[in-house]
Amino acid sequence: MKQDICIFFPDRRVGGGPNYLVNLANQLAISCNDRKIYYVDYSDGYGHKLLTKLQTTRVEFIEYSDDTEKLGVLFKEPIFFFMAVYDLNRLPVLHPHSRILLFNWHNLCLPVLKASCDLTANQFLDLLFLIYIKKAQIFLDKAHWLENNKICGLPFDLRLLPPIAQFSGERQRISKQLGSKISICLLGRLVIDKVYAVNNVIKQIQAAPKKYYFEVHIVGSGDYASKLYLPQEENLKFIKHGTLLDDQLDDLLLSCDFLFAMGTSVLKGASLAIPSFIIPSQEKDFDYDGFVPLSLTKGFTLGFYPDQVKDLDLPVLRFDEILDLCIDEGYIRKLGSDCKRFLIKEFCSNTVIERFFTYEGETQLLYSDLASIRNLSELRINLVTFVIQKFAQLKKLSFWKRKFFQFIKGNS
Repeated sequence: MKQDICIFFPDRRVGGGPNYLVNLANQLAISCNDRKIYYVDYSDGYGHKLLTKLQTTRVEFIEYSDDTEKLGVLFKEPIFFFMAVYDLNRLPVLHPHSRILLFNWHNLCLPVLKASCDLTANQFLDLLFLIYIKKAQIFLDKAHWLENNKICGLPFDLRLLPPIAQFSGERQRISKQLGSKISICLLGRLVIDKVYAVNNVIKQIQAAPKKYYFEVHIVGSGDYASKLYLPQEENLKFIKHGTLLDDQLDDLLLSCDFLFAMGTSVLKGASLAIPSFIIPSQEKDFDYDGFVPLSLTKGFTLGFYPDQVKDLDLPVLRFDEILDLCIDEGYIRKLGSDCKRFLIKEFCSNTVIERFFTYEGETQLLYSDLASIRNLSELRINLVTFVIQKFAQLKKLSFWKRKFFQFIKGNS
């Protein structure tokens, strides 16, 4: 008998994460009538607010509390539990036979996990090795997979679960030939990596030919909003909107010639047939003139580091190249429609749900494996015992993977 499904993401912030997960939960509820689907969030969490907007859904809401005693045992029967890897320090009490799948959708997920759980280097490696051998981690896109494998040194399988495309009615932009005035939207929550990504786009706009006048709409808020780079130029006008949602956001996007964004934000533009470009990011100030039309991305990549372009085989365009190409009305109109068609084909619900069920079947991580996660500062997995218990699986590891294990064991 298949376990019911719980998506765990308590978060009050407006962002792509709750959109991604609520949409996934709703599609799962549509796809499997024989299983209950739960969503755990704060009563005033953004995911809960999104759930309440759905006119009809089978998703059942469970209120989260930071008071673990008040929360108690979340599920007394085995459940399939889907949560962020960096949230393991908030793992609630579950039935011991509950299976767990962890999502990793940001290049900083593993460093945040290590810090939030106060882990030593050895404890961190022990935990990652357990997640690795239990096939318990999936990634948003290929760029995140590449960077996280680089961070942790473990060869996690390429297991990707992209967002499901969302559409708001039949509205879409009919792009026209660029004139001397160009309207650009920069959309996304202003956190450490995204604010520098936005600043990088602004640098490339600033360097563009002065014959163009740019109206730049910045949509989003966050702790790093004060870091925005807003140069004073005669041909530049910046309009800060803060957070916009629903029709207000659609109205603004439909008035713009281009969208530059990453993650689920870039998908929003594509759903309206707006020429939408994926932007690079860093956790520090940088200067890189290269952007990827959503319709040409690979490996579901919705954001990337500049040094990943070659490994990801991404077809980047300079900002001046984008302007030169889009002077052609036929090209810019085709670009917008191509972005929407690509979104429908590559991010359709059937494909994503099929992937979800595949990864659900593969994970072997049980709550009992992570029972001590509630006090991670004392976590210590006995790897010698672990090897004896899982010898059959370890035999299948390639030589260099076994060498990595021996390195971990030797440094325990």
